[in-house]
Amino acid sequence: TRYRTGGTPCTAVIDKKGTLRFKRFGRIDEAEVKSLTRRLVEEKSTAIPWVRLNEGMALSKQGKKPLLVDFHIDEKEASGRYLCKRCETIDTKAYTDPAVVKAINDGFVPVRIPLNKNLAEMTPDEKALGEALGYKEDCLLLAMSAEGKLLIDSNGKPLSSASASTPDEIKRFINEALKASAK
Repeated sequence: TRYRTGGTPCTAVIDKKGTLRFKRFGRIDEAEVKSLTRRLVEEKSTAIPWVRLNEGMALSKQGKKPLLVDFHIDEKEASGRYLCKRCETIDTKAYTDPAVVKAINDGFVPVRIPLNKNLAEMTPDEKALGEALGYKEDCLLLAMSAEGKLLIDSNGKPLSSASASTPDEIKRFINEALKASAK
């Protein structure tokens, strides 16, 4: 029912986000479908491919990229609003901004650590990292080296933020992290 095919023979092409991009009932133009499929395969993703900490550490060492780690609450109220205002803003504004997505995907291994359901979804390594940082179950964004050490900003402070959430704030954080990782 989502794509309203009505049960009749139908050809549909659905992209990675689940958006219906092509629908025809009955006979189709094969060349048109091939052309659309080729374009969809070539499209750059506008999503951030989040991974968990262990996989992120391995990818970081392999690709020699720093980690961007987001301790994140994505649970929502019955109304659909996020339980965490910062997480809602970062998800709906910053992580959908094409410049932010590109900077993260090009410069980092993106790691997301869920703070949902009283930390029940966290792995032991994720809990250990949080405890070492003293995060106290709060949302936190941080930048780490492939060796698992916090990157240090130009003022000598660890690169972490519990408040950055807008696209401009995240861009500043990313730029500072990339400078720090180049040292």
